[in-house]
Amino acid sequence: MRTRGLIVIASSIPIWLFVWVWDLMTPHSAWDLSELGDPLYLGAAKLAASVVVFFGFCVLIYDATVWAAKRIHERHSQTN
Repeated sequence: MRTRGLIVIASSIPIWLFVWVWDLMTPHSAWDLSELGDPLYLGAAKLAASVVVFFGFCVLIYDATVWAAKRIHERHSQTN
């Protein structure tokens, strides 16, 4: 089975680290600053990381399906 899906998922780690560090660096106070929200680039980073992870899982599922079908075909062709 191919590991390209894991490589795609691992490529999103720097983006998630950026989001995590941003969350650690922002001061959390008792004042409600929810109307300010996050900067647009932080939302875009979260969206990009989520899309990359979703794509990685799709590639993993596709590769696993192709691998399983190939094994079933090989096993079936050996018995005939």
